[in-house]
Amino acid sequence: MVNSHFFLSFVVIIFLFFAAHNLQAATVYRYQDEQGQWHFSDRQPKQQHETLEVVQASDQKEQPQLTFYQQGEQQQLMAINPLYAPVQFQLQYGEVEVANLIVEPRSSAKVLVNDEPVRDW
Repeated sequence: MVNSHFFLSFVVIIFLFFAAHNLQAATVYRYQDEQGQWHFSDRQPKQQHETLEVVQASDQKEQPQLTFYQQGEQQQLMAINPLYAPVQFQLQYGEVEVANLIVEPRSSAKVLVNDEPVRDW
């Protein structure tokens, strides 16, 4: 009885290990049908498709940040967004709003150049 209990526990642990591994290594495909509807699948479709990157939310250790750079005489304050969603940055000096911009996912944007706000936001 003890051996069968041990064997069953061992089988369950091995199954859970492989199931968890397969969840992390998932590939997702995106394709559009004839009616223009988008579909997502874990099975590779026959028609033209895109392969999407699957990201576990807990894997993201990076945080949005403001970083100062100096290149020769030019000084820049950059807003960096390493996340997979847009991030809003607000920069205030006392009561005065200096900058308010939304940085697209996985990108960066200039906030200040030589103490002057970049107004393309």
